[in-house]
Amino acid sequence: MKAWRGLVREGCLPPVLLRWISGLKCCVVLDGHDRIVAVQAERVAPQVRILARARPGSTKANAAGP
Repeated sequence: MKAWRGLVREGCLPPVLLRWISGLKCCVVLDGHDRIVAVQAERVAPQVRILARARPGSTKANAAGP
């Protein structure tokens, strides 16, 4: 925990990885439980990345067409 808190102070903490679960209508933590505790201890907001299913036609490859 001490190392994570040091990274928070330096601004080098990796983002917390979340996954959107549509059935629960919320996000769950996939990776970063300790980082969440560290940012709470330092009283800063965590950086997060949310994984979700892409909508059909929303990717650049699909937008270019066949």
